[in-house]
Amino acid sequence: MRVYRLALILMVVSALGCAGSQPVRMQLPPGARIGILNVLEPQMTHIDVGSLRFDSFTKVYTVDWNIPDYIARTIENDLKARGNFTFIPLAVNAPADWKQSMATGILSAVNAWMPGDLKAFLRQAAEENRLDALIS
Repeated sequence: MRVYRLALILMVVSALGCAGSQPVRMQLPPGARIGILNVLEPQMTHIDVGSLRFDSFTKVYTVDWNIPDYIARTIENDLKARGNFTFIPLAVNAPADWKQSMATGILSAVNAWMPGDLKAFLRQAAEENRLDALIS
């Protein structure tokens, strides 16, 4: 019984510690140079997966609104409201297969570790463009 009480107390303390944490807001100096790596596709993809893998399909739709530019503008407008920054788009005209591999690399960096080629690309882009921050 004591073990259960101790476990319950530890869980409650742990949950309260997580609930009280605040997101860290990055402070950038005025005029900071921010690189934006946007690997979104300009089309919309619908993937339908059935529970038995039968009749599953992937369909790509051409849309008349530019998703990558919309997201980039939204990020830039939000940051402009906080200060005076310079925005540098990275790899704008990259081929689709490169963007796909970068998107996969970014996903794995968020989930576990950053692949070497993504790290090298970001380091090179930061040095060439004298970036203070990178947003993907």
